[in-house]
Order: sequence, then structure tokens, then C-alpha cells
Amino acid sequence: MKLNILIFVCFMAICSSAEVPTDNKLPPYIKICKRNSEALKCVLENIERCRPYLAKGIPRLLIPALDPLNLPELDIVGNNLRIKLKNLKVHNLPSLKVVDGKLEFEDFKLALKLNIPHIYNEFEYEAEGKILVLNFHGNGSGYTNGSDINLDIDAKAHPVSKDGRTTLAVDYVNVKYKATTGKFHVDNLFRDQKELNDQTNRLINENFREFEDEISPDIGKSISSVITRIATNILEKYSFDELFPLE
Repeated sequence: MKLNILIFVCFMAICSSAEVPTDNKLPPYIKICKRNSEALKCVLENIERCRPYLAKGIPRLLIPALDPLNLPELDIVGNNLRIKLKNLKVHNLPSLKVVDGKLEFEDFKLALKLNIPHIYNEFEYEAEGKILVLNFHGNGSGYTNGSDINLDIDAKAHPVSKDGRTTLAVDYVNVKYKATTGKFHVDNLFRDQKELNDQTNRLINENFREFEDEISPDIGKSISSVITRIATNILEKYSFDELFPLE
């Protein structure tokens, strides 16, 4: 479900706490991509080369350990509900795959289509609001499962020259996402009313698409904000010529 995608991208929020080497050398398994017609293929191959290292993290690229990924807190706000997730553990992120992409050097645009076959998340929560026809206010523990998650990312940047060095600054990052199937479960949503809690979990999962649509707008904004911040950190560290030298 959309919650899984938000958690996937929100691992970026803790990247600043990773121990990052002070030099600007790229990891040895990353290939320098020349600024030519083969650049996109090179970028996609680099992403694939990174996958075996994602579980333990890649400090030089500001990527923390991803399996499991521990997140201290995450807020989700929809039209009729507010959920605060705490002590999240996200499993199976390194299974992400790049389905397709497009890279335009003239306009400094990048488009990626990603797929995550399956993600499992555990968390503690505090929540209040209205789900379908039921008002609630509770706290406890929960989990989510998401399968066949598709994520479309469109981003644009512009060059910035300073002290003889040209880097890229992010203009925008737009995110569209969709989970084919998902399951959501929380305990104690209605305090000690177990039967009502079970009925609500069942109702949410029977109306998965409606619930997903309710929370998706704010989740999309959160994803875009976090990617923008982390992309900015990386693009400020490496110059455009270091990342994509001319022939």
C-alpha cells in the first residue's frame, strides 16, 4: 500500500546520521557514466550494482542500512485521519528494481520507474480520525504488507557554477505510486473493543483502494520532499563533471 512506498523513500530522512567519508570518491563498484547516448544505460547498471550493498548501506552515497531499515517516527495525515508511526522496521527494501528510465542532459531531467515486489513493515502507532464510517482514537502496534508496488519519479535540476565548479540544484521531484495489493493491521485502534477493532481492520482491507486514496496526497508530498533533500546533498557533494564527464 502507499504506506509502504512512503517508508521506502523516507529512509532518506535518516541519511544525515550515517557516517560518511570526507573524500568525494565514488564507491569502487560505481562506474563513471559518460555524457552520451549510453548514459542512461550506465546509470541503470550502476543502480543494479548497488543492490547487493543496500542491506548494509552505502555511506559514500548517503544510504543507510536498508534491511531492516529502522525509522524513529513518521507522520501520515489524510483528510479524515492522522497517524503517527513510531519505531518502524522496514523489511525487504533491497529487492527494489528499476523497470525503466529516461535521462535528458539538455534539460537536466531524470525519470525512473521502480518496482518493489514485496515489503513488510512493523511499527507502533498513535491515531485518530475517521476511516470510512467509523470514528477512532487509539494507539498500539501494527504491520503492513505491500506487493507489486510501482513508483514513478520525475525530477528536474539546473546547473549552478561557483568557484570554477558546476553542480546541480534540484528544481522539483514529482512522485506517483501505486500498490497492486496490500494489507493493513493495527491492534487496539478502539482501545479494548477487540471485535470492533477486528471489524475495522477487515473493513479497511476490503476497501483497500478507498483507504489508499484517502492518505495518498500527503504521502506523495512527503516522498517528494525527502527525495529532494537527499538528492540535494548528493548533488552538492559531486560536481556535474564528476558524475557525467564529457567524452
